[in-house]
Amino acid sequence: MKKALIVGIDDYPSCPLNCCVNDAKSVAELLEKNEDGSNNFSVCMKCNVKSKGNLCELIQKCFSGDEGLALFLFFRSWVC
Repeated sequence: MKKALIVGIDDYPSCPLNCCVNDAKSVAELLEKNEDGSNNFSVCMKCNVKSKGNLCELIQKCFSGDEGLALFLFFRSWVC
């Protein structure tokens, strides 16, 4: 099985956002199933990860194991 870690962060104290989590959720939904409804990626969706350490743990978990393909997508705005 292919697996994907999708992270969206909107919760920034000095500059809250409102689009990154929505974008991450939309991409996660697209990756979970193929057009014919069959399973595609096993998706782990995380919103507003609070620390770099937590993010690193999630990435390590995603890339562990012997799956043929692991995908990491990170949604964050660079404008603030």
